[in-house]
Amino acid sequence: MRPDTLAFISVLLVIILTPGLDMTMIARNGMAGGLPAALRTGAGVMLGGSVHALAAIIGLSAILATSATAFSVVRIVGGVYLLYVGIQSLREARSADTDSESDRVSRLHHSTDRSSPGSPRIC
Repeated sequence: MRPDTLAFISVLLVIILTPGLDMTMIARNGMAGGLPAALRTGAGVMLGGSVHALAAIIGLSAILATSATAFSVVRIVGGVYLLYVGIQSLREARSADTDSESDRVSRLHHSTDRSSPGSPRIC
């Protein structure tokens, strides 16, 4: 195995194993709603990850890798979007006392499929 390949795999493993927004959301929702909520959150994370896979398939990742301006725009828009999702989460937390259980379950899933595609850590 080439040394640069080994270095790449090592860095990739560190990035994958470092807890990020998705892991935090899975843990939070799992503690709040048990295993079913954690599984639904994980499904939302996978749905969000599929956006990145689709972008790679259509070549968007290659365009972003070659254009610093395009990458910066996507990174900034992703950060703003995460800020928006955070504000929405805070607003939803205030109204959580009056929500039914099905509303809370639906909100758990939707919060994860919105957070992953805009994550600057993934971009």
